[in-house]
Amino acid sequence: MIQVVVASGKGGTGKTTISSSLISLLYLDGFKIIGIDADVEAPDLIIAMGSGKIKDKEAIYESKIAVIDYDKCTDCMKCFEVCQFNAIRIEDGRPFIIRELCEGCGTCGIVCPVKAISFNRIRTGYIVEYETKYGLIISGRLELGRRNSGLLVDLLRERAKKRFRSDQDSVMIIDAASGIGCPVISSLTGTDYTVIVMEPTKSSLNSAKRLLELINHFRMPAGIVINRYDINEGFIREIEGWAKDNSLDILGYVPYDKSIPEAYSNMIPLIEYKPDSKASKAIREIYNSMINYLKERNLIK
Repeated sequence: MIQVVVASGKGGTGKTTISSSLISLLYLDGFKIIGIDADVEAPDLIIAMGSGKIKDKEAIYESKIAVIDYDKCTDCMKCFEVCQFNAIRIEDGRPFIIRELCEGCGTCGIVCPVKAISFNRIRTGYIVEYETKYGLIISGRLELGRRNSGLLVDLLRERAKKRFRSDQDSVMIIDAASGIGCPVISSLTGTDYTVIVMEPTKSSLNSAKRLLELINHFRMPAGIVINRYDINEGFIREIEGWAKDNSLDILGYVPYDKSIPEAYSNMIPLIEYKPDSKASKAIREIYNSMINYLKERNLIK
C-alpha cells in the first residue's frame, strides 16, 4: 500500500480540497483507494467527498485518566510535583485530578509511595467508516476534551491497512490536520510522500517551513501545491526560491476559483461538480505530476 499525506502548516490553505480531488481522480483511474481523515478534532473530508453511507462506527477506549484512592493517599504531594500537564491541583491540602487535563501518562502512579493512584480507561473517540461512490473513507472523531489525537490517527491508519492488507497496489490518501502537532506526526510516520498545500502568503510560507523540518526529520520526499496562487502572484517567486533551495518539486498551481467553495457547500467533489473549471484542470495536472513521481520511483505501476 502506498501512503500519501496531504498536509499544510496552517489551516485554510485548501488541503481538504486537494485531498478529496486526489481521492476522486485515483478512483476514476482505477486505483484501489482509501481516504483517511486524520484531522480528528475537526473532520470534514466526508463533506468534501459528498454524502457517504456509514458502514461501521466503533467507540475507541484507549485513553486513561488517573484516579486517587483517598483511603490510601497520605497527601505527600509527590504526584502534584511531577505532573507535567498541570492536571493535579491542591484543595484543602489534598491532591485532586483535573480530568480535562490528565493525559494518563502514569507518572503520578509511579511516584506514589503508597500506590494510591490507579487509572480508569475512558473513551478516546470514534472511528467511522463511510462508503462513498469514490471508495472507503475512514474518519476519526476525538472525544471532546481528550488529548490522544495522535493515538487515534495511528488507529485509523492501522484499520485502513487491515482493509487492504493483501492489495499491494492500493493507495491511501491521508488528509492530515493543520500544523505540526501530534496528529500530523502520526500522519507522517512511515508514509511514502507528502503533498504540502500552501498559499502565496508570508504566514503560509513560514508555517510550511516548520512543516518541512518535520518532514525532513522522517526523511520523506515532498512536493508543493500552491493554492489560490493568483491572489498574490508577486510572492510566488519567493516560494519557488525556497522550494528550489530545499529540492522540492512544485506539483502545480491552483487558481482562485469560486467553484471550490460551491462544490464544498453542495457536498460534491470538485472534480465531479465542475470538471471543466480552472481549478479542476489545475488539480488534474497536479495529480498527473504526483502519479509520474510515484511511477518513476516504482511506488505504483
